[in-house]
Amino acid sequence: MSLGYNRLMRPLATLRDGWEGIERDQARLSTDLSIPESVQVYLDLQGEFEESLRETESFFREERIEYLAEFQRRLLRLCDLEGHR
Repeated sequence: MSLGYNRLMRPLATLRDGWEGIERDQARLSTDLSIPESVQVYLDLQGEFEESLRETESFFREERIEYLAEFQRRLLRLCDLEGHR
């Protein structure tokens, strides 16, 4: 194989390895965080990406509305399970 091919493929391998690390962290965090901590992470991410979300709002409006509706349903179920409603 040529050096050019190796030079082009190395970043892809690095990206793949990095993505596997992200997936491991996601799995760990999904079980290690409490519900309030998970909600706080979500709100922090929402704040961090707010500008980008506003800029792309028209492109992804329906998906975001569906996601937020599902998020709200889950929060309501959680409240019911914990007796907060």
